Parts: sequence; structure tokens; C-alpha cells
Amino acid sequence: MVQQSGIRKEPQEIIKNHLSCFRAALNSHYLVADAAMYVAETLQLLDDQKQRFISRVPLNIKDAKQLVGKAPAVSLKPVEGYEDYYFAQVPSTYGDVQQRWFLFLNKKRRQSEQKTLIRKMEKQSLKEARDLEKLRKKAFLCEDDALQAFALWQKQSKLCQSGSEPEVIRKPCYSGKGRPPSDSKPDHFEYFVHGVCFVACEKKEHAQASLGYFILSTNELDQNRLHAGELLSTYKSQQQVEGGFRFLKSPDFLVSSLYLKKPERIESLLMVMTLCLMVYAAIQHRIRHELKKQSRVFPNQKKKPCQNPTARWVFFCFQGINVLTVNNQEQHVVGLKEKQLTIIQILGISYESVYS
Repeated sequence: MVQQSGIRKEPQEIIKNHLSCFRAALNSHYLVADAAMYVAETLQLLDDQKQRFISRVPLNIKDAKQLVGKAPAVSLKPVEGYEDYYFAQVPSTYGDVQQRWFLFLNKKRRQSEQKTLIRKMEKQSLKEARDLEKLRKKAFLCEDDALQAFALWQKQSKLCQSGSEPEVIRKPCYSGKGRPPSDSKPDHFEYFVHGVCFVACEKKEHAQASLGYFILSTNELDQNRLHAGELLSTYKSQQQVEGGFRFLKSPDFLVSSLYLKKPERIESLLMVMTLCLMVYAAIQHRIRHELKKQSRVFPNQKKKPCQNPTARWVFFCFQGINVLTVNNQEQHVVGLKEKQLTIIQILGISYESVYS
């Protein structure tokens, strides 16, 4: 399984060859990607290669918007093996590629998103109401300017609406100090616009309608080979791959400092990164497996015992170990602590011999 975030035109052939070799070597069935990959050109390229994919569908696509919009009226079935997930399957030909779209609802996520949405809406509506209050105190030179300013506030407001037609109040202004005489004429007039705002219930209902919904797509048309539960499980597993790529792209690994032009060098870097990620995933799996098998623990970043540390954290914990040479002959490993010894011991004799 490979994680990919979109394909640019220039290195398409390089990545195409790289994926072909990788699939042939490891019998990789599905390419798992996020919504950034879901572009018509990329889908066609993968389908031409007979590469099966699983991808999240961006909700800014017209068909996806329509599907999520009518989601509350769609009959959803529970996803086998997932308590809070429900789904519906629909066919799609987006990008001229035959696919199956799976509309998923995560009820637990929907509840948490509702709370977040309410907080955001309260914050946004209060800001818009304060903007209207500031506008009420602002003086304009004429009535048209005041009404135009109110119309602009209404246009920029995402939630608040005007409860009635705005009222423009004209206030006379005098140049002299103190109270002007009753028969004196004002030097000019200032205009102030007053209005009342509210948030319509439909705004909240419309915003809540799509919460918890997302769409996954696959060009695997055989329902017996890939059902909803397996599709969701495979897509979720890309989080492990993304964690590895985050490590490869971190400043510690220095990949971001490389700038390559030649196709063969780009291809070589892709292969090196893939191999590094495989080694990274293998050592992480081995550490976690042995910790559980031997009923041992390793302290996490919060110094609490755990049995599933990341390889990156383990590597970091091995900093500060040095080799002390005595009389240019004897060599001693210094700086080893209990947590480092735990990793060395669970990995076996070959690792112990390196640090002995």
C-alpha cells in the first residue's frame, strides 16, 4: 500500500514506473490516497495502469455536494465491524473512470462536530453583531453612503441577517461650541444607519446537515473483493503510512533540503524513501510486537509506560550514546539508560552485540 498526495505532470512517468515496480515486487493491491489525489487526470492515469485505488472524494465536487446534501434522506446500512459507522453505495463515472462511491456517516464524529460547529457559529455571529454595532456608531456624509455600508455588512455576514429595513438617522452638526441657538442652521448633517440582526434557524440546520459524512471512492468494482468494512479499514490504515512519511519529511531526515532535476535522480530518491519507510515500519512493528510478547513497556513522551511507541521516538531516545576508547584499544559504550537497554534486549542478541 502506498500513500500519495496528488501527481504533477512533470514527474508522472517517474512515479508511474516507480509504482509499477513497487506493485510487482510487493503484490500491492490498492493505492490509498487522500482527497488531494482525486483529480480526473490522476484517476485516468491509475485506471490505465490497472492500478486499484481507494481515495477520499473532495466535497467541493458537484456530485459529491449533491450526494452529501441529500444524505439525510438516503437509507444507510451499518458497517460491519464498526459500531458508529453507516454507509450507502452509489455508482460514479467521475473522470470517465468507473467507480463505486461509498457515503459514510460517523455518528460519533457527527456529535463532536456539532459541538464544534455551535461554538464556531456563536463566535462568528457575535463578531458580525459587533461589526453592526460599530457600523451604527459610524457617521456618513449622506444617506446613500450609510445604506451602502449596511448592504456591504449584510453581504459579508455569513450568519447574521437583517430583521427589517435599516433605519437612517440624520443628525445636525454645528461648528460653534455649546448649545446652538434655536433659529441657527446646521453647518452640515451626519447620517447613521441602525439595523437589527438575527441568525435564522435554517442556517444552523443547513450547516449541521453534512456533519459526520464523507465519501470514499474505489475503482474496484467487484463487491465480493472489497466491501464497505474492508474499504474503510484499508483507508484508515493510511494513517500509519502518513506517520512514516511525516518522519521522512521532517527536518531530522533532511529530505526537504534536496533539490533534484534529473528524472533518474528523482526516481532514485523515491526508491530510497520507499526503502527507508519500509525499514522504519519494520523496526517499529518489531519493537511493538516484542514489547507485547515479552510483557515489557517503554516510556512515551509523557514518561508513561506504553507498548506502542513510534520508531521516531525510540530513535530520539537513543541520542547521547557514545563509544569511549581507552588506550586506543578498549572500547566501551557509555550513556546507556534503562529504557534504551529495554529496546536492545527485546530486539535480540545481534543488537546486544552492537552495544556490548
